[in-house]
Amino acid sequence: MDEPILDAICERLRQKTYISGSRVMSQGGVVEKMVFVVRGKLESVNGENGIGISLAEGDACGEELLT
Repeated sequence: MDEPILDAICERLRQKTYISGSRVMSQGGVVEKMVFVVRGKLESVNGENGIGISLAEGDACGEELLT
């Protein structure tokens, strides 16, 4: 990505803390944010089949917003 684009993204970053058990995003909904895991972990669970993946420090979700 070009430097001006990265700068614009960084200017819009906001830190948010979630408590255990919080819903960060919902399956099937419109993706409105990108989440970076800075500390702790998230679990992504498919509501239809219950299959999940874990996201840990350094991982992100919502990357489709960058396309």
